[in-house]
Amino acid sequence: MGEGIAERALNSLGKGFDLTSDFRLKFCKGDERLVLLNETEKRELTVPGFGTIKDVSGDIKCDKGDCTRYQSDILTFNQVRHSFHQTLCGQSVKNEIENENVEIWLLGL
Repeated sequence: MGEGIAERALNSLGKGFDLTSDFRLKFCKGDERLVLLNETEKRELTVPGFGTIKDVSGDIKCDKGDCTRYQSDILTFNQVRHSFHQTLCGQSVKNEIENENVEIWLLGL
């Protein structure tokens, strides 16, 4: 099947892309790198989820990255309705009940 995605990604490091056409790895421009890497000192590189790749420049490093999960709040229907009225209609909470017909129309109910 040829070289894997990790090898293609490593081979594309430092090469140019023609952003007017495509910037996928298979469209890297040229054989030489625009950024110089130390190609004399080679080592094995472990890529999480892909295994080990041999003969990689010592300048290239790979780590697991940040394991940060971002989670937004989940709102109830009434909280969304309140936010809708405050933001879009500029109305206060006491006017929400009066505009129930508008909500039904907007929600398509």
